[in-house]
Amino acid sequence: MNLILHSNRSQKITLSLFLSFVLIISCPNYAFADSESCKILNSSYIHQPHNIGFPRPEGRLKNSGNINYKVLFVKFADSKNLSKKDSKKLLSKINPVFINKYYKNLSDGRVNINLVADLQWITLEEDSSIITPPRQDFDFFATSEELIKKVIDKADINNDFSKTDGVMVVLDPVKTFLNYSYAFRINKIIDDTVISNAILFGSNIDYASAETIAVHEIGHNFGLGDLYDFEFKKDKVNFFSLMNGKGLATGLLGWEKYITGWLEDTQVICHQFGEITKILSPLETKSGLKIIIIPLNPSQVVVIEHRNNVGLDEKLNSHGVIAYTVDTSIQIGSMPIKVLNNQKSIKLGKTIEYDRVKITNKSKSKKGYKVQIQIN
Repeated sequence: MNLILHSNRSQKITLSLFLSFVLIISCPNYAFADSESCKILNSSYIHQPHNIGFPRPEGRLKNSGNINYKVLFVKFADSKNLSKKDSKKLLSKINPVFINKYYKNLSDGRVNINLVADLQWITLEEDSSIITPPRQDFDFFATSEELIKKVIDKADINNDFSKTDGVMVVLDPVKTFLNYSYAFRINKIIDDTVISNAILFGSNIDYASAETIAVHEIGHNFGLGDLYDFEFKKDKVNFFSLMNGKGLATGLLGWEKYITGWLEDTQVICHQFGEITKILSPLETKSGLKIIIIPLNPSQVVVIEHRNNVGLDEKLNSHGVIAYTVDTSIQIGSMPIKVLNNQKSIKLGKTIEYDRVKITNKSKSKKGYKVQIQIN
C-alpha cells in the first residue's frame, strides 16, 4: 500500500521512514544474532527417523496444512468375532476430535489432523504370534513394517489412499502380544501416493490414556524423538514435554516446537556472548519472545523458556522459567534433553548456573518473566 499525503518528495521519504519504524515496533524480531549458530545439527543420527536437532528428518509429516490419517483395524486368525461396534469403541478411545484440537493448539493453528477410519476389520491369515514386542532374536521393526504394508494392501480394496499422509493400524487389543504402540517411517506407494508415516497400536490402545498415546506417537511421525531412557524408563524432562515417558499430554518444549517449525526465528534469541535481560512470554501464548538459546558447542545448547499452567500445559506440576540442555551427540533413548534445576522451574529471584552460563529469574509481570542471561 502506498500512502502519499503531500507531493513534496522529502515528506514522502519521511512518511516512508515513519511507517517502517511502526512496522518494526509492531513486529519485533528477537533474533539479535545469527539464529543459524544455535541450530545444532543431528550429528551422526541425521538419517534416523526421530531426532532433536536440525534439519528435520526426511519423509516426516508436513508441519502445516491438512494432515490425513487412515485408521485401519486388524484382527488375527485366532481373534474372536469383532464388529464395527468394537472398532468404533477403539476409535473413540483414540479420540480424533482431541487429537485435532491438541495439534492445532500445539502448532498455533498451523496443522489440522483428520482421522478417516475404515471400521471394517481386516483379517490376517496369521495368528497373533506374528507380531511380538522387540527382542534380540526377532526383527521387530522390519516385521512390523511389512505387516503395515500388507494391511494397507488389503485395505486398498475399500479405501482410497490418494490423499493419505499417514496410516494408523489398530491391532486386536485382546489377542495381540504387542503391549505398546510404535511409530514408523515406512516407504509404501499406493494409489500413486507415497505413505511414509505409520503408527502401530498394541494392546495399550485399550487403556483410558489411549488419546495421549496417540498424540505421542504422532509426535514421532513429525520427527520428534523419545526423551526418556529406553533401558531404565526414566527421563530428565518431567512433564514439560509430550515426548517424555510419563504419559501426560502436556505441550512440547520450546526447542521441540522450534525444530518442528512451530516457532519462528523471530520468536527466538540466539545469544552467544555477554549479558542480556529479556522478558519471556509463556510458550502457550502466540505473541512475544519464546525461547533464548545459548550454544555451548557444535552439538549442545542451553535453552530457556517460560511455561505456564494454561492451555495444553494446565497439568504441569511445575511452571515458570525453566532451563534445559539439548545435546544432539546423545542418541535418542539415552535422554538427550535434560531440564536443569532438578527438573523444576527457577524460582523468582533465584539464579542457576550451568557450564559458563548463569541464568537469573529477575521479576514477573503481566507480559511474562524477566530473565537475565550471563555468559562467562
